[in-house]
Amino acid sequence: DGYAATQELRLFEAREGIPHQIVVALTANALKGEREKCLAAGMDEYVTKPISTEYLKRLLIEQLGSSTLTPELTQTQVTIPMLETKIEVKMTEEQKSHTQVWDEKSALDYLEDDTELLDDMIILFLTDLPNQLKELSDYCSEGNLVSLGNTAHAIKGAVGNFYAASATECARELEHTARAGQSADFKKLTEVLIAALTDLMHALQLHLDQKSV
Repeated sequence: DGYAATQELRLFEAREGIPHQIVVALTANALKGEREKCLAAGMDEYVTKPISTEYLKRLLIEQLGSSTLTPELTQTQVTIPMLETKIEVKMTEEQKSHTQVWDEKSALDYLEDDTELLDDMIILFLTDLPNQLKELSDYCSEGNLVSLGNTAHAIKGAVGNFYAASATECARELEHTARAGQSADFKKLTEVLIAALTDLMHALQLHLDQKSV
């Protein structure tokens, strides 16, 4: 659960001497004493649904620091490190041209046309993506289905913000199959998800590049 996971994270940070990682609880349960319980577990903040885009933006700035979300970051190029497991997924140009990688209009509609917030979310996603791709590859190679399913679940939520249909569906299928412990070609499922995420990364980076010109 989130409480135990946060406590484990804080112990890991102290043991390994790594920087403090931000943890914000988001829940539909506005129960009395819940915020105090989350903070006591080591979380940094606690918010309940529904959450407004303005509040979310202020929360991101407060927790990450305004310098993290400056316009200059829109020019950041994000590269994917070499993965130990070689993954090759071929897609024809015709297939790519008929595939809608993400839906900018729907994403903006959900954010009430807050283009700055959308760009901030894209930057955070692109920053985290290389590590998530490596985790997918590593967990798949190790046969660690629990961690593979958990990573797919986190990715599903992240790409959902951009209404990326293909990436969302690939993540959902991998999550469900891994968590169910079903017999499946997890290497193939992981490859397909990584291919969808790579396409999404290129599309989002292009979006940022075009705005910075």
